[in-house]
Amino acid sequence: MRPFPRFPLFVSFGFLLTGCLATTQEIDDLRVDIARLQQSLAKAEQKQGEYLTSLQGNQADLLTQTTALNSRIEALTARLEESDKRMDDLAVRLDDLDKNFSGRLDLLTEGVGNAKKAAAVAPSKLYQLAYDDFMKRHYAQSLKEFQDFVQVYPDNAQAADAQFYVGECRFARKEWKQALAAYDAVIVSHAVSSIVPSAILQKGAVLEKMGEKTAALDMYETLVKKFPDKPEAESAKARVEALRKPPPPAPKAPAVSSPEATAPKAVPILTNKKTGKPKRRAPSPKPID
Repeated sequence: MRPFPRFPLFVSFGFLLTGCLATTQEIDDLRVDIARLQQSLAKAEQKQGEYLTSLQGNQADLLTQTTALNSRIEALTARLEESDKRMDDLAVRLDDLDKNFSGRLDLLTEGVGNAKKAAAVAPSKLYQLAYDDFMKRHYAQSLKEFQDFVQVYPDNAQAADAQFYVGECRFARKEWKQALAAYDAVIVSHAVSSIVPSAILQKGAVLEKMGEKTAALDMYETLVKKFPDKPEAESAKARVEALRKPPPPAPKAPAVSSPEATAPKAVPILTNKKTGKPKRRAPSPKPID
């Protein structure tokens, strides 16, 4: 019997051993790679944590800076509002100075010799002077002053109110046609003014005074329609209701009575029991005017 050849067996075992060694080496290499990856991952996580911490710090700083910036903006806004108010006051003063100068120049150009008229009054003072005279019921003087205001300062902010009080002076003097013209000037020439509802209401009142009931109703209804939220609208509604109310029935004619019933009766004379003289009657009260 022939023995098995030894060479192939040794060769096969050698190859097997080599394969095992290779597999072990690969596993070790993989372990090394895994360890390196874990280290890299740990470093990445650390950097990410540091980045997040830095980002949070930056956000806190940004929030602080934003709050400070908002405070500065609010302070600047307040200063700007104060500056705007000062500018408005300055504009009013400049307007008064300009109108004062223009008024004086116009009066001098027209050759007015009266020194008092040449020293023209500032718009605000002239308006207040006219209003004070109106409240004192000096309607003639107030009327002239308001007319001067409208003529000299037609573009002033108080021109609409001055024109309205021209109508009020006319109303107080019972100059109905002139009052209508004054109120119409307010309604037409100063349509955006807040005094327009009052002008419409007063125009309706003048029309009532003139006996034009239908025209007065139209004015009141126009006021209610155009300015329903204004206080003048409530007064207009009340006037509409009063004008539309049916007139009271005519009083009945007194019944015809006999002459005996209508004849005055004799007033009995009261006498004093002790003296026998007639008593004095107390005087009748006078009728109230």
